[in-house]
Amino acid sequence: MQNKVKELKLRLGLLSQKMYFTLSYKLNFAEWDVSAAQPDLVKLVNSGRLPGKRVLDIGCGLGDNAIYMATEGYDVTGIDYVTSGIKVARKRASKTNTCINFGVADAFSLSSFKNEFDIVTDFGLYHNVPAGKLPLYLDNITKVLKPGGFFIIQSFGSGAPKSRFGPRLVTEPELHKVFGLPWEILEIQPAEYTNRDGVSVPALLSIIKFH
Repeated sequence: MQNKVKELKLRLGLLSQKMYFTLSYKLNFAEWDVSAAQPDLVKLVNSGRLPGKRVLDIGCGLGDNAIYMATEGYDVTGIDYVTSGIKVARKRASKTNTCINFGVADAFSLSSFKNEFDIVTDFGLYHNVPAGKLPLYLDNITKVLKPGGFFIIQSFGSGAPKSRFGPRLVTEPELHKVFGLPWEILEIQPAEYTNRDGVSVPALLSIIKFH
């Protein structure tokens, strides 16, 4: 009985998140919408450290990170479970000289991709996944990444604001606990999210290799 109640709470929490994101995009009050790629992603791409060219941007939202990577020569697929966000992403991409496969998809059900990608980027999804759902989420990431591929996560860190709808504040000890084999954490570094008000939010950027 307790397990059923716990699962119901998780489902209700995820539903509330989805409603929040849907309204944020439809009513244009998403403070994370800066109409540009996050600066730490730009730095990472410019470093030349990323393997391969096929990228899955998971939880892509309005598509700005995906669009940036496509302009840098990557073959990018962007997915999100919020239809209104994907509609905006497609519209923004249509104004650029890029070809991106944007689609509505569930991060907990990715088996159709079958280890197609060299890189998976997650800028803002991991820290919204309830702790009880992390094993399922990561199992799906292993289904889409090629062996030797990189999982790039940027998540809210200590000092970031708390919200009723998430995100969780992610710590280095949590990441080391969660990412055992077949994962290898290559680097965890301080980072920042920028929002539309020009405010910088403390974050962690993690570079994780899949074996």
